[in-house]
Amino acid sequence: TSSLSTGMRSMQASIEYRITRAIGESDARIVHRYSGNFDANIIDDVRTWPGVQKATARLMGSLTIARADGKTDADGRRLRLTAKARGVDASIDEQFRQVDLKEGRIPANNEEILIDPLTAETLQVGIGDELIVERFGPPISLKVVGIQEREMLGALQKPEVQVDRSVIAEANGQDTKVSLISI
Repeated sequence: TSSLSTGMRSMQASIEYRITRAIGESDARIVHRYSGNFDANIIDDVRTWPGVQKATARLMGSLTIARADGKTDADGRRLRLTAKARGVDASIDEQFRQVDLKEGRIPANNEEILIDPLTAETLQVGIGDELIVERFGPPISLKVVGIQEREMLGALQKPEVQVDRSVIAEANGQDTKVSLISI
C-alpha cells in the first residue's frame, strides 16, 4: 500500500503542476460571458473586494511580428509571422505566471518580449534580437529576453508570445480592455 500511496502522490503532484501551468495559481478568474474583452477598470474594483490579496489583468490578442533588421527567407520574403499573444502586467507576480522558461527571463517592461521555440525558429532569432510589431501606424520595437519552454508539435501549432499588456492594447487599439482577471 505504501508504493500505491507514493504513486498516487506523484500523480497528484504532476496534475497540480499541469493545472498551475495552464491557468496559474489563481483562486478565481473573471472572464467575459462570451469570451470577449471587457473594461480594464474592473481590475481596480476587484482589488478592493474583501479577501482579494492579489489580482492581475490579461489581454489576449494577435500580433504580427517581424525581424527589425528586415531579414528575408531564401525566397526573398521578409521573416514575419502572426502570433497568439498573451499580454500581462510587466510587474506580474510569480503566482500568476503560466509559462516555464527554456532560457532567458520573463519580460519586465513594454519593450521586451518572450517568444516560443516556433517563433524563434520561424524568425531565426534568439535572446537579444530585436523584433517589431507591425500595425497601422509606426511599428512597436521589442527585444527578445526569453524563450518559453514549449514542445514543437508540427504544422498545426501556432506561434505564441508574451508581452506587456500595453503592447497588445497599443497595437490593436484596445487601451481600456482586458480579456481576463486572475485573483
